[in-house]
Amino acid sequence: MTTFTFLCVRPDGGVPSMELSDWPDVMAARTRAAQLLSEHSSCAVVEVWDDAELRLSLPRDSDRAVSAGGELTVPSPPVLPHLRAGR
Repeated sequence: MTTFTFLCVRPDGGVPSMELSDWPDVMAARTRAAQLLSEHSSCAVVEVWDDAELRLSLPRDSDRAVSAGGELTVPSPPVLPHLRAGR
């Protein structure tokens, strides 16, 4: 099991909710990310981190999920303000 950090990110880059929980892999963690999107209406995307590595970014348009590990082969969402260089 891997402990993933889930960040619910608003469109302005704010993070009103964070969760740490154990999942067998990033695909299983994607299920929890989708649940968090449904629970937090103000969030535009849920980021799934494994330590300092962004493993998944799940925007409200869930057909566009992106995995840093390559498990999901779909287009990347736009870069959110807090991920831009210099922040």
